Amino acid sequence: MTDRIRNWPELLLGLGIIFIGLVIVAEAATFRVAPVYARIGPAAFLWFSGGLLTLCGGFIAYRSFRNDRAEGGSFGGPAIILLGLAVSVFLYEPLGFIISSLVIFMTTAFGMGSRRWLRDVSWGTALAVTVYFGFTKGLGLKLPWGTLLNWGTLFT
Repeated sequence: MTDRIRNWPELLLGLGIIFIGLVIVAEAATFRVAPVYARIGPAAFLWFSGGLLTLCGGFIAYRSFRNDRAEGGSFGGPAIILLGLAVSVFLYEPLGFIISSLVIFMTTAFGMGSRRWLRDVSWGTALAVTVYFGFTKGLGLKLPWGTLLNWGTLFT
């Protein structure tokens, strides 16, 4: 079986994404919703995103059996991206949505080969702030500012 796997980094990335998707699905299963929501509640987004991540991870893992290893490919890029996802999970509560999203953006950009730090920080911050205010002000959802740096009180 090991000789059939042509692209180990791609396989490990796919398995890591499947794991993250399953963790989100497990969280969605424990999410308690108020009876106000008839059929579609806040947990629906978790079910959708967790299922979609699991499906995409499965597709990436499947492709690892068919794709040759890219020229110069290594485990570094996928490992950095997965590390960024894992670290952002632990930063979400103490540092808030914007900083944890910026960590995901920066590690993904770095894992894909970008070394333009100023551009990446600018775009990552702009996207994270836009998503934050779009969800909190536009949709009325509560995303955390973070318990460690309670700087969110400036905007509420």
